[in-house]
Amino acid sequence: MKRTQRLLSTVLLTVVILLTAACSSSVHSVKQLDESSARDLIKDRLTKDPYKIHADNISKLLGRTLKDYKSSPAGNEQEAIVKRLLDKAFVIQTTETVSYPKSSGTFISQNQYVGYWTIYDLEMRPNSNVLTGDSYRTGSLEGLAKPASPWWVEGSVEPDGSLRLNTSGSHEEAAYVEEGPAAYIDFRGGSSYGRYKGSATRKRVDVKVYTYSWSPDVLQKRLTRTGDAIYVIGGDFEVGNVSRLRLVTDTVASAEFAWKASLNDVGQIFFPIRPPDGTGEALFGKKPDGTWFVDQLSVNH
Repeated sequence: MKRTQRLLSTVLLTVVILLTAACSSSVHSVKQLDESSARDLIKDRLTKDPYKIHADNISKLLGRTLKDYKSSPAGNEQEAIVKRLLDKAFVIQTTETVSYPKSSGTFISQNQYVGYWTIYDLEMRPNSNVLTGDSYRTGSLEGLAKPASPWWVEGSVEPDGSLRLNTSGSHEEAAYVEEGPAAYIDFRGGSSYGRYKGSATRKRVDVKVYTYSWSPDVLQKRLTRTGDAIYVIGGDFEVGNVSRLRLVTDTVASAEFAWKASLNDVGQIFFPIRPPDGTGEALFGKKPDGTWFVDQLSVNH
């Protein structure tokens, strides 16, 4: 008798477990396809696909820069997002002080080219390693009269004196070198090839440099890639009304549906005012046993 009771208890327990598993399992197919069951199928399918936010424009702002996103006013929406990510520690900021040679002054080519000397007038922007200025040619070094429309110059200097200069669209590599009271810009090629002489500043400029990176939590759990594109997992999909449900063939049906993003804490940083929404299209297939399932799904933003 006791053995029979134990056996019956085991059978009942097994049935309860199977029923519980069946009740908790996802809806993969249904016998009757209508707007309500189609919505359940779509919801079930979208549980496998979190709402992803394209983050390439944010990742491009990370790395090494002179900009303090924490305290500087945001210049655009992407910078505002970085600031909010910093406030929530989803992006990490580290700082260091870097010393650059002050490579300002007037530099004159050591040789003439078709009867002209080439002049570079350069100035470092305050608290940065950025160089701006202009360049021009002159037939006489007396007075160094600058023409009305010189070539514009912008670029940067590195701690070792390496220069990257853009002279009216022509990109050139050079080096700033001090030798006693003189300073030289040595161009490594391009139209300004050669040595240009100026006066040594004998100074260095200390600049605070900021490095930004995704936090380890975001890197491990919140970032995903599709090809070369970077996405942040920003939440889940909420499925709204299903409309335009119709048969395409006896075994194929289609429908449209509305959706809205249910944002997580990271997604709310990207969309602080209102969550994104849109529409989608679903294509249903019919199995040999007569049940319907989601065959294809597309979401329009």
